[in-house]
Amino acid sequence: QMEDDLKETHTREQILQEENKVLTKANEDLAIQMNNFREAMIKFDQVIGNNTENKLLEKMFKEERQLIEKDLKERTTENRSHQQEMKSLMLDFENVQNELRSYKQEVVKIQNVLDKEQSEKKNLEVRLETRVAELEVVKAVSLSMQEIMQERINSLVSQLDLYKKERFS
Repeated sequence: QMEDDLKETHTREQILQEENKVLTKANEDLAIQMNNFREAMIKFDQVIGNNTENKLLEKMFKEERQLIEKDLKERTTENRSHQQEMKSLMLDFENVQNELRSYKQEVVKIQNVLDKEQSEKKNLEVRLETRVAELEVVKAVSLSMQEIMQERINSLVSQLDLYKKERFS
C-alpha cells in the first residue's frame, strides 16, 4: 500500500511539473505576442501619419492595446498564482513522501523486532522440548532405580528373615 502511495505521489508530482512547464511556456508566449503587438503598433504609427481617420483607428488600436496589456497582466498574475500553488502542492507531496518513508522504516523496524521475537520463541520451544525429553529420561531412570532398590530391599528383608530364623531357631 505504501509503495502504491509513493508511486501515486510521484505520478502527481510529474503531472504538476508538466503543468508548470505549460504555464511557463504560456507566459513566454504571451510576452512574445505582446512584443510583436508593440512592434506592430510602432509600424502602424509610422504608416498612419497625421490623418484624422487614421487617428480614430489609432485611438481604437490603443484602446485594444490597453485591453490586451491588461489581459496579459491578469494572465501573468494568474499564472504566477498557479505556479505558487503548484510549488506548495509539490512541497506537500514531498512531505507526504517523507512521512511514508518514515512509516515504512518504522514498519521494517517492527517487523525486525517481531522476527527476532519469533526466533526467540522457537529457541525457547526447542529448549522446552529438550528439557521435557531430559525429564522423561530422568523419570525413566528414576523408576528403574526405584525398582532396583525395591528388589534389593526385598532381598535384604528376605535375607534378614532367613538369618533371624536360623539364629533364633
